[in-house]
Amino acid sequence: MIRAIIIDDEKASREILVTYITKYCKNIKIDGTAVGVVDGKDMIEKLRPDLIFLDIEMRDGTGFDMLNQITTIDFQIIFISATKQYAERAFKYSASEYILKPINIIHLITAVEKVKEAISLKMESQNIRLLIDIVNNQKNEIEKIVINNMKGFKILTLKDIVMIKGSGTYTDFYLVAPYKVIFQAMVKINFCRKSILKMKHKNSSLSFCII
Repeated sequence: MIRAIIIDDEKASREILVTYITKYCKNIKIDGTAVGVVDGKDMIEKLRPDLIFLDIEMRDGTGFDMLNQITTIDFQIIFISATKQYAERAFKYSASEYILKPINIIHLITAVEKVKEAISLKMESQNIRLLIDIVNNQKNEIEKIVINNMKGFKILTLKDIVMIKGSGTYTDFYLVAPYKVIFQAMVKINFCRKSILKMKHKNSSLSFCII
């Protein structure tokens, strides 16, 4: 689930965008809405979203003013504006997309899919780097596990796992609140001498590399 916030000083625009995203954009969760530069900056620092939908001209400044106040921009940006004049500048801020008001639903869906792909590639790259770091770690203590399933790799820190529970055809990994990670269930657990934990099922398998 991609966590997003909307920053726009027009109430009607915020409401329309929330409606469209909820109805047409799967796996996007709106964590909050902000009404301007100050409010938006505070919300970003508090919620640390994956994606922001950002208006440009607002009552207390511009979306660019807000971005200039943020030290690290580690989220995707979809600019929403009533005019084309800021498009070139927007892409200098590594914008994922620039959407004109009134919002075209097809354009919105396309922009969100582009963001999903970018986030997926970023996560895959991060997981591969983490996997390499773990493999290169020569410590004897078991600290992390690398889960390999159909969606790729996921690294979990053992101290963050509070419970592992079978649930029908899934195995639920309960992590430190408020997170809950669910992977395909495997009903049999085997430890082997090379520190590989395997969970097996008739039609699939899930492996843990324990470091």
